[in-house]
Amino acid sequence: MADRLVVALDYDDTLSQTSLAKVRWAHNAQFNLAAYPSPLLEQLWTAAAPEAAFYADPRAGLAHCEVVEGALAAVQQLARVAKIVVITAGYDEHYVPKQVWLARHFPGLIHEMVFLKPGETKAEHCRRLGVSVIIEDRYDYAAGCAQAGIEAILVKRYSWSNGPALPHLQIVDDWPAATRKALELLEEPLVAPA
Repeated sequence: MADRLVVALDYDDTLSQTSLAKVRWAHNAQFNLAAYPSPLLEQLWTAAAPEAAFYADPRAGLAHCEVVEGALAAVQQLARVAKIVVITAGYDEHYVPKQVWLARHFPGLIHEMVFLKPGETKAEHCRRLGVSVIIEDRYDYAAGCAQAGIEAILVKRYSWSNGPALPHLQIVDDWPAATRKALELLEEPLVAPA
């Protein structure tokens, strides 16, 4: 399979419930995501303690982020037909903790993780990596890829997922719908999990 299809995934809030974990960590609370509308979550996330402290805290930080519901099954399904890459933004000190988290929660499924450097776009990396489809939770990143002609699937979970429809941009509500749409775009049949 030298010419395997490539699917790119975002990390924060697409695979890992990073925002929820950061809010719980910063506000020292058992925070229930379902009880808060996403604009409030975004406000709490913005007002939270510095990100560096969150990522460095071995008691609570990134190591304790939960997998987004449906993400593991979706990645397992997509990895059967495509090479999976993760394209994410973050500081250099976040790279190793994110790699460790991916290896623990998605063992053997992620081919590569790429960190955006200042001034780089996800669309640029998608082109360089030969990405057929990207799955993302942030509208601006998904729209940038779609405008570059890359098929983008926006999993609409938060207020930052809002934006107008565009060519090459599919908007879905959850991972099962994202998986179906990605397989459709890749022209692959949906296979029942083993």
